[in-house]
Amino acid sequence: MHFVVAFAYCKVYNSFWIGFAVATPIIFVGCMLGAFFAIILSRYLIANFIKKQILNSNGKFSQKFKVADQMFLENGILFVALLRLMILPYGIVSYLLGVTCISIWDYMIGTSAYIVKIALFVIMGCGIWQATE
Repeated sequence: MHFVVAFAYCKVYNSFWIGFAVATPIIFVGCMLGAFFAIILSRYLIANFIKKQILNSNGKFSQKFKVADQMFLENGILFVALLRLMILPYGIVSYLLGVTCISIWDYMIGTSAYIVKIALFVIMGCGIWQATE
């Protein structure tokens, strides 16, 4: 999707660099707002139900969840940044992170690492525009 937005802005401004400069912050702000609303929805609508189900079970998954949850408390920014740079579905990861105990502040700082991925996708979209011209 980022490719299409970058391509469109390069086409509108008829310039690689202006398209890049306009598309990157627009996509970044949209992703940050989406991430914020996703964690808020997840945390306040479904997190308590899912945590109760996980913690009431005595399986290995429950133990692993407790360990992962503790890791998010200690190194949340790093783990969120690494998750954002991996090729994982953005929305699903946002909702799943709402179930953990990570603070919203650490979550948002970690999510800001996504700018690297956005910039790469925007460069590719602008490159596609340049190739078609």
